[in-house]
Amino acid sequence: GCAYCQPCPRGVRIPDIFGAYDPAAMFDTYDKFYKRYNTNFRENVCVKCGACIEKCKFKAISKQ
Repeated sequence: GCAYCQPCPRGVRIPDIFGAYDPAAMFDTYDKFYKRYNTNFRENVCVKCGACIEKCKFKAISKQ
């Protein structure tokens, strides 16, 4: 995947999270995604600063 949104000021590995989320959405395996997210990605929590939104050329990230 791309990494235009990187680096994140909080260290959130957004491309890795999207890489895990996309197959979960495709195959309806959200339970596996959330288990993996809570194990591997939870250490750096997004604070919604918006830095990634400004960098993303594909507008794939929103501030929600």
